Amino acid sequence: REIDLITVKGSHQPVSIYEALDYHTEETFPNRAQVLETFEEGMRYYRSRQWSRGLECFTSALDLNPKDSVSRIYADRCRQCIQEPMAPDWDGVWRMTEK
Repeated sequence: REIDLITVKGSHQPVSIYEALDYHTEETFPNRAQVLETFEEGMRYYRSRQWSRGLECFTSALDLNPKDSVSRIYADRCRQCIQEPMAPDWDGVWRMTEK
């Protein structure tokens, strides 16, 4: 699954970062299909600045698989953005400031 769009220090071109999940079993990643579907929906909300709706999706994904660290990261980001929204020109890219 695509987990982020980032730029690294010194670059302006965003790069998609992916997580390989095909090696997981039901035991190591419970409810994978439902989690991925819910996560993808959450990402659409997150990138369109609909923080509360994104938080709902990421929380639902965590209900399905409490160990899904990527859903947890995005739930935390949504909470942060609800309290302190991103700048109006935010483009959905996470910018790395250190190499």
